[in-house]
Amino acid sequence: SNMVPVTAAPTMMIDHDEYKPLLPRYMKGNVPAVPLDDIVVEGSQYDFTKIVAPKPEGGWELLKDSPEAQRLRTALEEVFENKGVFLLRDTGLTEMDPTGGAMGVIPDLLVDSSRYIGGSNLREDVAPNAPNVYDTGAPLSAHLHYHHEMEYVADSIRTITFMGIKMPSSASGATYISDTVATTKEILGTQLGQKMKDKGVCYVRKLPDLAHFQNNPDTTDSRLVFNYWQTCFETEDPIEAEKIAKEKGLEVSWVDSPIFGRYMLTKFYISGFEYCPWTQKNLLYAGIGNSPDWFDAWPVVMDLVPEERPMELWWGDNVPLSREERRELMEVHDNHGSSIDWQEGDVAMICNYRFAHGRPAIIVQPGEQRKIGVKLGEGYKRQGDTPEGWANWEKENVPQTR
Repeated sequence: SNMVPVTAAPTMMIDHDEYKPLLPRYMKGNVPAVPLDDIVVEGSQYDFTKIVAPKPEGGWELLKDSPEAQRLRTALEEVFENKGVFLLRDTGLTEMDPTGGAMGVIPDLLVDSSRYIGGSNLREDVAPNAPNVYDTGAPLSAHLHYHHEMEYVADSIRTITFMGIKMPSSASGATYISDTVATTKEILGTQLGQKMKDKGVCYVRKLPDLAHFQNNPDTTDSRLVFNYWQTCFETEDPIEAEKIAKEKGLEVSWVDSPIFGRYMLTKFYISGFEYCPWTQKNLLYAGIGNSPDWFDAWPVVMDLVPEERPMELWWGDNVPLSREERRELMEVHDNHGSSIDWQEGDVAMICNYRFAHGRPAIIVQPGEQRKIGVKLGEGYKRQGDTPEGWANWEKENVPQTR
């Protein structure tokens, strides 16, 4: 059946024969940028019944002050501080609680978690008793380019934790991480990196009107929507939504569209780099995960021409990055990738400054599931790059022009 909304102008739909998607490789050859042995913490050496306990009302409590929890925390902290990521393996936590609720409290050993407000995706709580643990909100058939979580708003996050709740038996389903210190070093030696330093970037997002879709069920297709402004900002009131968006550093305008109703167009201008407190350097923060390329394999959304898709990536002077520039930005990330091949019960915390993350499309056999829980760490206000952050690269003779 033809799934194009009847009101759509034909020019809004893509010609798949002409269009050439940018396909990520995630890794260069077979050598991971970060060897697994450097980041694994063996969960089998800990007694998790002394670290988490079931609450009488349901859900799980972290026994933060128990000696066993303190011992685990020390081990996790050391790996995280030094490497920017840990993979806690063989925990047995999915046997204790198949919903992932028991795993959901482990990140609280190290960080406070934040609510997902103002994000692009529609996300669902994974487990009713695991507050702030979400599913990843992306279709399995879509490949997800490398990106830093919440890079497109002023309120970003310092860490993101993924939890392997259910895994397919096939090898499919890995999450990939890209070493941002290495990508930054590489991109600063290119014209693209210098251009990004000079111009900064603008993240453009389009958030359709939920009411338009509810009121016109016959002429709209909700599968074209990444997130509505109502669900994104948790309000039905456009004035309130605009206020929240502006508090998050966004410029807001409203556009009328035959497909999307009166949609909210937001722009966020910032450096393509972010000062990282761990390395005390400016690290590359912009990637093509926030461009139309994100939707190349996203069911139905992929049928829209790039200009009509929910996200665009522009230079700070409002000129979109060219396809060639986006390809180069993708490849810089792919050159420094590593894979995390999930086992059930795994908990991986990733520093959102020092690593980008992504994943290829996933094939799940009938009767199998891939369920990854996500918990966002402490929020922080993006500041972009700083003079100190460039000076510390210069000490290492990394090419600079500013």
